[in-house]
Amino acid sequence: MFPLPANADPAQIAASVNPAMAGWMALHVKAGQVVGKRVLVLGATGAAGTAAVQIAKTMGASHVAAVGRNPDKVAALSDLGADTTVQLDDNIALAALPPTDIVLDFLWGEPSATVMMTLLKAQRDHAAKLTWIEIGGAAGPTLPLPAAALRSTGLTLVGSGQGSLTLADYQRELPALFTALAAGKFVTPTTVLPLSQVHDHWQDRGAARLVFQP
Repeated sequence: MFPLPANADPAQIAASVNPAMAGWMALHVKAGQVVGKRVLVLGATGAAGTAAVQIAKTMGASHVAAVGRNPDKVAALSDLGADTTVQLDDNIALAALPPTDIVLDFLWGEPSATVMMTLLKAQRDHAAKLTWIEIGGAAGPTLPLPAAALRSTGLTLVGSGQGSLTLADYQRELPALFTALAAGKFVTPTTVLPLSQVHDHWQDRGAARLVFQP
């Protein structure tokens, strides 16, 4: 249990902490140095991916590329810190991106395999380090990976989530995450409703996350 900062909006914290925690922990614990690095968020239009775009930018990434399937949603991420937005199936645009240092992957599966090979083939320096952090499996539980992708490039695969992160990691990082959320450094669209309406709205789907208050 952690106390909230005095200036925190409890509803915004409730809506934001879970999706934001995925990218926060990946970048703060798994990625190493982020300042000055080029970060690509794969699956950027979901709540966690959108938060990750903002987190990467606030941490000092020199370039943040947001990649997603929905053209309108991915384009809107320019307003949240993305330097470049790319549709998931646009391999030409992916290959034209500046060399990527860190990938936050919320998709996995075939889409991630395609993006991975596109980025690796586009690299002029095949030994350049590319840290690929697997966070989610929205597009599938497995990924076909040629052996040469590991043997002949600077690709490093890392997982981030419960199991690879320790309790001490969470205890160290969550207070800082709450402080950043309270300061408004990144936000999640939120709809606040009275708890009495939970039955009517529990199945609602939209861009905003639902928070029910007594």
